[in-house]
Amino acid sequence: MSKTSVMKKALRIHLKGKVQGVGFRPFVYKLAHRLALQGWVNNTTSGVHIHVEGTQENVETFCRDIIDQAPSIAFISSSVFEKAEVKHYKSFTIEQSQEEGKPSVLLLPDLDLCEDCLVELRSPTNRRFGYPFITCTQCGPRFSIILSLPYDRQRTTMASFKMCYECQREYEEPLDRRFYSQTNSCKDCGITLRLYDKQRNELSCNHSALDEAAKGILAGEIVAVKGIGGFLIVADSYSDQTVLRLRESKKRAHKPFALMFQDLKTVKEHTEISGEEEMWLTSRQKPIMLLRKKTNFSSALSEHIAPLQDTLGIMLAYAPLYVLLLDLIQHPVIATSANISGSPILTTEEEVFSQLQGVVDKVLTHNRDIAVPQDDSVMACSPLTKTPILLRRSRSFAPFYRLDSYEFSQSACLLALGSDLKATFSLCHESNVYVSQYLGDLGNWNAYETYQKVLTHFTKLFDLIPTAVAVDLHPRYHSTELGLEISKSNKLNPFFVQHHKAHFWAVLAENDLLWQQQPVLGIVWDGTGYGEDGRIWGGEFFLFQRDQGMKRLAHFEYFPLLLADKGIKEPRISALGIWSSQVGTLDELNFLRPKFSAIEWRAYLKMLEAKKYALSSSVGRIFDGVASILGLCDYTTFEGQAAIELQKQATRYALSVGLWNNTHAIKNWKVPEAKLYNSVVYLGQLFQWIRQMAEEKRPKEEIAFGLHYWLAQLVGRLANEFQVRKIAFSGGVFQNGLLVDLLKLLWGDKLELFFHRTLCPNDENISFGQLIALAYENHWIRKKL
Repeated sequence: MSKTSVMKKALRIHLKGKVQGVGFRPFVYKLAHRLALQGWVNNTTSGVHIHVEGTQENVETFCRDIIDQAPSIAFISSSVFEKAEVKHYKSFTIEQSQEEGKPSVLLLPDLDLCEDCLVELRSPTNRRFGYPFITCTQCGPRFSIILSLPYDRQRTTMASFKMCYECQREYEEPLDRRFYSQTNSCKDCGITLRLYDKQRNELSCNHSALDEAAKGILAGEIVAVKGIGGFLIVADSYSDQTVLRLRESKKRAHKPFALMFQDLKTVKEHTEISGEEEMWLTSRQKPIMLLRKKTNFSSALSEHIAPLQDTLGIMLAYAPLYVLLLDLIQHPVIATSANISGSPILTTEEEVFSQLQGVVDKVLTHNRDIAVPQDDSVMACSPLTKTPILLRRSRSFAPFYRLDSYEFSQSACLLALGSDLKATFSLCHESNVYVSQYLGDLGNWNAYETYQKVLTHFTKLFDLIPTAVAVDLHPRYHSTELGLEISKSNKLNPFFVQHHKAHFWAVLAENDLLWQQQPVLGIVWDGTGYGEDGRIWGGEFFLFQRDQGMKRLAHFEYFPLLLADKGIKEPRISALGIWSSQVGTLDELNFLRPKFSAIEWRAYLKMLEAKKYALSSSVGRIFDGVASILGLCDYTTFEGQAAIELQKQATRYALSVGLWNNTHAIKNWKVPEAKLYNSVVYLGQLFQWIRQMAEEKRPKEEIAFGLHYWLAQLVGRLANEFQVRKIAFSGGVFQNGLLVDLLKLLWGDKLELFFHRTLCPNDENISFGQLIALAYENHWIRKKL
């Protein structure tokens, strides 16, 4: 054996995590060449595998640097280093990917346009100047184009696009930014852009299509534009006539439209954006951010975009196609999901032409298929503390879920089907966790069909055969019915998780509270959820103790919930039901009579007398009822409308009287103390106060603030009652940034408060909570050592 051989060291390295589609192999290749090492790197269905050999010092440096200097968009969840036989390779190479064993690699979310590609896109001397599908290893679609694993071009919807000589040269050149870029293409070999009229006649292609679409938008036309995760409906934000026409055709009476802006400078002209909000707006995820409108700025934006709202939903152009379109239009555009309200985002030309005939005038599309539909993600920051609140988790966030402090059993293949509203599913496979993107309301047939298709896509990607299935307790949820079918076909017993307990499990796991020695109080407030007693829960207090599990500690008093879905959509009916539980006789409800027709009034009173109603403890319905009593909202046209209006009025009050600048005033603001008896929180004092304030003609904004304050005060009262210092919050009510701020201001220095950070507080987190409950109760999850 030669002296050189003795001095050489060889290792086999296996890396799991977010290591495919992030330029990891080119990074490894360049690092190995810099250190004069030999061997190879490849992708497999289980991650990245490396054989490296060279001097001991350089191999050790290599092992340290592949972890410490990995691409910023990568995430290594596990790494294994094993001694290997020296093979005396002459160089270091990237080997052909291999399909072996069950897939266990993490899926990478779609990535926004990187700065390098943006410069090239706008550089007249660059060969990709004006090319709407420019990408590199650091940007472009990933999750939305994957057909199978491991991640390579031939297993994506880019497979049919053969690279030209120049693109192939870049792909093979180690020093090029597009070395091994699986989405690499250009004008000569890439994706074709086409513009069609509503009769599906082709009008133009490529740059001419883009130019004609922009001119059409400026002339008042509504154009469906195929993006990364689906089509967006794009329209001129300056035209009242166009916005009103879009509202009418999309059946969207009041819900605000999202806007797409060209740059941060223009956003700052229109909004009072904070540093935290700016950070998220410009992040790689590029979510829609709800930003407070400037009051002293005369904007050309149509007032019908966000009618009567104090905020605008704004995102920056995140794909090259949108950048080019806005470069031509030169001002913000409406950019809303292409669908009819309640249906999922559309992804194919066939869907657009069949379902949006009366909505869009033209269709700007391309021939790269979308494998997985995704809406744009939505975020907000609370008004004072600027706490980030995720409102819709989809593009660029899903499906990857990062586990830092705990791990699942390798053998556990778990599936959780979630809720029907704001539907998602979650799965655990090979110790990796995935939480699907927002998939809509499963009561809509098209949404349910999309939900099933996406679930089937995941099943095929990972060759998934579940060993356990978790579902909601509600017997008529579509997600529950599907879970029961899957359980039956796999000869499994379904695992039922009560809706609000799933919320609590989700926030516990997200905040690493599963292994706390101290008890945790869970406060779960939302609209509706089927309770263990058959009633409609929604104002719940739970206690979690590591040794004793989870139990219901208290709840808001039950009140009548009339007419099921109709009652949920009409806050006036919530007001009637709640108030009926607070009076001695039905005659005392007459102050609400003007809200109803004579026929309705007689019918609803008869229902109350005959007790033909469900019983509910829902805080979401309390918000609805108060909004109606204050004359803010009797009918809703979109989910959460009444609560949003109440929050808006309350926030206006806090700002107008300078409460944010006076912590002492906030802590000494007066509302009646809630009555707690036999683990029930009674509403009588609250509603008597609201009625009294209304009769005294106190400002609606002040009364709205009072409700928020009363709820925040109640948290401290319950924490003291049950002697608990750690409080975790979940449920749709905690999308309310004002309530989050009040909780922090009143109790942040006395209690430990935990909120959702990477998941939405609404029903999107139900599937994750179900997954955690299933794993915890069966000992398939443990804290990392």
